[in-house]
Amino acid sequence: QQFTMPDNLTAGQQVILPRGDLSYVDLFDQNGKYVDKQWYSVDLENGIITMSDPLDLSAYTQPLIAYHRREDMRLLSDVQIDGTLKLIQPIEHDYDTDYTYVSSALLMGDLYAFLLYL
Repeated sequence: QQFTMPDNLTAGQQVILPRGDLSYVDLFDQNGKYVDKQWYSVDLENGIITMSDPLDLSAYTQPLIAYHRREDMRLLSDVQIDGTLKLIQPIEHDYDTDYTYVSSALLMGDLYAFLLYL
């Protein structure tokens, strides 16, 4: 999801995002320019962004936009062609269908490289 920060942010200012228990937060300006993490810190558990002190956002066009996400990694027991997924364990969060994406990871076990001398 994205959240538009207040305009004219100041040093030490805290901005509370609409949700906590996050996995990821990055800031971008109005032109899509990535805001260097030296200018802010994030409390992912509580969804709070704190601007650094001192703060210099002169290289960015405000208001900044916070992109944030939650994640649950669960093992599937079944996948149907219609998109239905059956999970081994329940997910921890409620997800809004307008902002929810499902991706996959393939578990490969232990991988080894062998060197053969012939």
